[in-house]
Amino acid sequence: MRELPITTRTVQTEDNRRLTLLYILLVEETAEGLEKFGVKITEVENENNATVPNLTMNTQKIYGLLETLARCTVTPTGLMDVLADWL
Repeated sequence: MRELPITTRTVQTEDNRRLTLLYILLVEETAEGLEKFGVKITEVENENNATVPNLTMNTQKIYGLLETLARCTVTPTGLMDVLADWL
């Protein structure tokens, strides 16, 4: 599985900590030569992350999802809740 960093967001938390989030596109090739896409969000400061592979085979959908995750500053903790609504 390949990991392609897409964008980074840095924000300040309520308790004045710096939080840097890295949004990553996951790409897995199938036996038929097709690609399945997923996402990974990593908190850079503490290496906490959430990974969800195989969400879609549609590149437009996965890039739209990654854009939304970054725009809304979704953390690894909140990823599954967002995906539940997205799916």
